[in-house]
Amino acid sequence: MEQKKMSVIGKIWWVIYPALLYFGVNLASQLLVAVVVMVIGLTQGTIIPGTSPDTSFGSPLMTTIIYGSTILSGVVTITLGVLFMKRDNKRHGLVRDKLKRGTALSWVAIILIAASLIWVSAGLTQLLADYSPAHEETAQMLAAMGREYYIVFAVIFAPLSEEIICRGLIFKRFRSFMGFIPAAVISGAVFGVMHGNIVQGVYATLIGIVFAYIYEKKQSLFAPILAHFIVNGTNSALMYLPEDAALKFTEFYQGNYMLIVTIVAAVICVAGMFLLKKASKEKPALQAVADI
Repeated sequence: MEQKKMSVIGKIWWVIYPALLYFGVNLASQLLVAVVVMVIGLTQGTIIPGTSPDTSFGSPLMTTIIYGSTILSGVVTITLGVLFMKRDNKRHGLVRDKLKRGTALSWVAIILIAASLIWVSAGLTQLLADYSPAHEETAQMLAAMGREYYIVFAVIFAPLSEEIICRGLIFKRFRSFMGFIPAAVISGAVFGVMHGNIVQGVYATLIGIVFAYIYEKKQSLFAPILAHFIVNGTNSALMYLPEDAALKFTEFYQGNYMLIVTIVAAVICVAGMFLLKKASKEKPALQAVADI
């Protein structure tokens, strides 16, 4: 199919609007759900006109708004993202995602990479926590919302919506006219900004670059989505540890072993990436398309 050429401005807009879409859908979902919940509360008498309702995190009102907006924004983002990916394939001639099984070793490598990223992100969180009050606020919000919300948000919707936006659209579009490294770094940086604070921004940028590498090698979003699910799912599982076990785990990781474990995990991650490169024998599909 003949590829549609773009102007420079058109190309810039083409690669950045998925991020704007992500933020716009999230904001619109929050406003819409908040209005609907407030209207229902006024009509049912659970919210009294002229009074200030409890809007603290964990309150019934905020819990309903956050759950509702999370589900709505997730569904809308995933749906629009898939439609835009299909349009990219049709209008711009980008190679379709087509998962190739490869060797079992390649999937072992992806699991190894994801597992190591859990420890890298935990180490960076401890090292940078004092530099980002916003991260502490986010942690407190998630704690107030409960473990069930974390599962809905971080385990179900985040791997799907964020991988579609950051790897399926932003990375893949940049990759269509530039090399892997700049495309991975830029899309990784966008992924970091989407997390809204310095601590998560730093480790999410690094994770985003690694996920782009996984996507490059496996040629399908299923691979980075799987890695994303493992990282977030494991963090969710740790929230269900008994209190004494969680305390011992925290004391261990905040002690003298934190830096050592983080460095070892980073080395394992790099080793996993080399293993994935060796195991992925198929030719990379995300090649540059110069005419776009």
